[in-house]
Amino acid sequence: MVCLLLVIETAPKINVDVLQKEYKVKKGEDVTIEVQYTSVPKPNDEWFINGKLVKKSKRVKTLLCSRFSKMGA
Repeated sequence: MVCLLLVIETAPKINVDVLQKEYKVKKGEDVTIEVQYTSVPKPNDEWFINGKLVKKSKRVKTLLCSRFSKMGA
């Protein structure tokens, strides 16, 4: 008996219907941003604010799951 596994890879697709379009926070306040997506395989996550890459640190943390990515600071 032969068992085959077919995996169809897809580019990440962001679920814009549930995406919060704008965040307003004061300087020094914490914020958590969540983006829901579908993708196979799970993508790498990079976050940008105003075109600049947000570097991960002790204060800025990210979480990448199979259906969403979060960034909090």
